[in-house]
Amino acid sequence: MHFSDLIEWALTPVYCIAMLFGFGFTGDYSFNLPEEHVKYYLHRRPDVANACRSDSSCPYHGLAENLNECWGYEPDCGFVKRSYSWNRVNCSKKFTKWYPTLKKKRMNFWNDADFGYIRSRKRTMKYICSSKVESDSSLECTDFIEYCYAKNIFFHFKSFNLLSSNDRYRSDVIKKGEVGGKCKLHAGRLHALTNRTALIDRYEELRHFTSLDSFKMDKAHCDIILEKPTIVIKLDAGISMYHHFCDFINLYASQHLNGSFDQDINIIIWDTHRYGYTDLFEGTWKAFTRNRLMSLHDVIGKKVCFREVMMPLLARMFFGLYFNMPLILARLKAVKEFQVTVAEYEYGVPLLEQYHTTHNSDIFMGVHGSGLTHMFFLPDWAAVFETGYIPADHENWDQVPVEWRRWLSGQRTDPPTEQEIEFNKLQLANRMNAGKANAEKDAFNSVESTKTADNEATSENTFGRNRPFPRRPDFEQRTTNIPAMWLTLTLRRLYATKSLTRFYKTVDVVPMGSERFAIQLDGRPIRTPLGNLLEVSSEPLAMAVAIEWQSQHRRVNMNHMRLTSLSITAIDNPTNQTQMGLVRSILKYLESDTLFFMNENPKELHELQREKWGEIIDWTKRHFEIEMAPSTSIIVGPTLPDRTKDTLVRFFLAYNFASLVGCQYAVESLKSALLLLAMLEHQIGVEDAVQLATLEQRYQTDRWGRVQWAHDIEHYDLCSRVSAGLLFAYFNSHRETTSQCSEPLNDVECSQTNCSKSITSS
Repeated sequence: MHFSDLIEWALTPVYCIAMLFGFGFTGDYSFNLPEEHVKYYLHRRPDVANACRSDSSCPYHGLAENLNECWGYEPDCGFVKRSYSWNRVNCSKKFTKWYPTLKKKRMNFWNDADFGYIRSRKRTMKYICSSKVESDSSLECTDFIEYCYAKNIFFHFKSFNLLSSNDRYRSDVIKKGEVGGKCKLHAGRLHALTNRTALIDRYEELRHFTSLDSFKMDKAHCDIILEKPTIVIKLDAGISMYHHFCDFINLYASQHLNGSFDQDINIIIWDTHRYGYTDLFEGTWKAFTRNRLMSLHDVIGKKVCFREVMMPLLARMFFGLYFNMPLILARLKAVKEFQVTVAEYEYGVPLLEQYHTTHNSDIFMGVHGSGLTHMFFLPDWAAVFETGYIPADHENWDQVPVEWRRWLSGQRTDPPTEQEIEFNKLQLANRMNAGKANAEKDAFNSVESTKTADNEATSENTFGRNRPFPRRPDFEQRTTNIPAMWLTLTLRRLYATKSLTRFYKTVDVVPMGSERFAIQLDGRPIRTPLGNLLEVSSEPLAMAVAIEWQSQHRRVNMNHMRLTSLSITAIDNPTNQTQMGLVRSILKYLESDTLFFMNENPKELHELQREKWGEIIDWTKRHFEIEMAPSTSIIVGPTLPDRTKDTLVRFFLAYNFASLVGCQYAVESLKSALLLLAMLEHQIGVEDAVQLATLEQRYQTDRWGRVQWAHDIEHYDLCSRVSAGLLFAYFNSHRETTSQCSEPLNDVECSQTNCSKSITSS
């Protein structure tokens, strides 16, 4: 998320952008990209790829060695098999005279809404102001000045009176001589590119661009010099999720166009209203920058100079990228148990809480527009339904097919099928083309004879014009009570953990080839909640999972089968995690690590924490050669330099996805990333880690007394969970095999007939 961890940018058109000009590479490999996109980014940026190849600390060192796949818009690429979109652009086989073949339909989509779209923008880039000297200024834009990139230019806001402005898109902010740089100006080219509309192009900000030979990027010529790359952006309505996400989509598109996803940048919101920009979705900006958002209020009267500035694609471009369409993302697989939640996303609901609710949903129902914009945060497998309201006195009642009108009004008990509607449309089209009134009437009667009798009260128009609104009070009540913003229906998948009656006698571990091992019950494979086979890549792990199943007695309790549950989580990946996403989830516990927050009172407890926890903190600093400092305040938090975080990110990235699932399970149980690190490096054992994690609790119980057996049960349960997480991580990061045996060893038998390990009851 980076942003992709929050939303994964699941829709193909969101990815349909490209890169042209990159802010300089700073040596930071924490790209704000989904992990599966890094290889495409490295192919597009050979400078970054070369730096990664020569730097052993680069987490993508191995990936950078073989870069063949491409986005599709690069000079050596196109809509070909190795391009990102080749296997992702899927079109229906319903052809028209405009697109008579599947190849033409796919190519049309690629050109209009995929990486062909950015290739067309790339070809229109022109220099408005050029220079042969690197330290001088430059300005280049696409046709219609939709996107611009500049170096070493200035904006002077000396004549703009923001405090008296009531217009959000004023065109008189910059006057003659108030924007420019040291370069050769092509004025005719500038004035020929414009559309002159606020949210369509940048002409009003750049039309007075002036070439000044005396200009330099220094304090004598600038009041403010922005050394960091800067984005200057004009925004659509910040109170509508749909309209504001047009801004975010085009900003993400411009990042591709620019070739950089660095979050250490400035963003200046170009809003000319005296009260500033009202933004209900401010939390989304964290995906683009980790710095404070700036506005024109910050630069009134100042001459601001930019080392690098990008003016991104705007929200209302002609033939731009929009998402004003309810798309079905995927079919929801049939499941038996659901938890249904009606979620009203109103003003008082925190934005990130809304995103979290949507991201954990399987079926989503929303009103067209802002409601359906939440599709960006749905998991890949989710299904989407659009709801709407048809008022009694509105003409769009005529736009509803007559078959649906009958069902909504209660005159038929079942909704019409798609085939029925298509058949009636075809018959209607044939009738309209007949050309003769009698033939037209006969054709219509023929169509009507195939339907149930139409008993509607009004028949002034045969096609339903002016027919009464369906008299279904419950339907009308439901639709008219939709909140002003949106109403959604969310159904969440439940991974059942309730106990089952044991239905099997034998448990087998069967090699499946390619170092895969399956667990079978009575010779039948076990399947996960998503229908995948329960197979693991470690034979010891397969044996341990099989023992969990065999150790169940009359009831099968999944709550006690931790390795099985972790295996299912790693296979199904129900939260759509990535390797980097798991690393970030683990390291989130570092900032709130139990060991970092030492109580000042009582003093005896503080000394005990300093002694016990301090040893782990000091060992971590020495072992990983990093800096960190604990805190005595839950408000201030510990001191964690960026280098410390980067070092630990690289450490965890050495583990594969399945191992990180185990690490995440362990750290969630302990609430301490430091203790997890110490266990992974064999500095302490599980028992010691649990003792340290519950140090304060043990201090209190030793002082005030223990609840008989209760604290022991909690202790052993925590040990069990942490041990399961570590074992799962170990089994998946070490390739071990059990020795073949000629005689039964304990409860493990070697079968020569089926080459499997059979677990039998003791």
